[in-house]
Amino acid sequence: MSNNPYLAHRQRKQYNPQKQQQLHGNYPFYYGYRHTTRLDPRLLILKPEWFQNKRMLDIGCHSGILTLEIAFLLQPKSVLGVDIDPQLIQQARSHLRVWRTQQYQETMDYFPLSCVPYDRSTANVNFRLCDYANEPFPLAPEYDVILLLSITKWIHLNGGDGAIKYVLKKVYHSLSKGGILVLEPQPFEGYKKRVQSEEMQHYYDRIKFYPDDFEGFLVALGMTVLEKQTSLDFKRPVIVLKKD
Repeated sequence: MSNNPYLAHRQRKQYNPQKQQQLHGNYPFYYGYRHTTRLDPRLLILKPEWFQNKRMLDIGCHSGILTLEIAFLLQPKSVLGVDIDPQLIQQARSHLRVWRTQQYQETMDYFPLSCVPYDRSTANVNFRLCDYANEPFPLAPEYDVILLLSITKWIHLNGGDGAIKYVLKKVYHSLSKGGILVLEPQPFEGYKKRVQSEEMQHYYDRIKFYPDDFEGFLVALGMTVLEKQTSLDFKRPVIVLKKD
């Protein structure tokens, strides 16, 4: 067994606590079943110029593995990962401590040596417990690049059309002019099997704003689509947009 730690909620008492782990997509071993390569395949989609010396926010960062890989390889100026699950944030902070002390060169074998930066400092990385869909809009743009990766379904099922529209608007207002959003929306076909509470069923039954509508909504706000690709693991669309 590998000794690499990267491989290795809100209470609703009327529901099975085993299912509680998944109400927000906060699977404890998500990265273990999502991909088996040493680094997240979505890194191959991300361009260094979107991140280098930029302020980055990762919404729904889970245990922080991809967040740290981006910080290590793509060298943003500052990195904040947020998640709704306190246990996942605790794991992310633990992973951050490991990166700062050991930095696991073995995980870098997936990429050519030329891709690995000389400055491996992670002093610019932080993780924070945050219910992003229920926090207020920022007073001013705070970030140059924001990631919304495999999280939209859970926002949608826990808050309905209003919640996902609020988050997309908030992301837009949080980005600086020319800022980048990397969006990986889960397809609507996968929603129904993830309904795990009466509240989620209520929101699911009333959805009128579908994942295929997200792109047009963001364009109407004032964003331009730069790229559309497909993730190599789950074969989901990854849409890259720029704030005009």
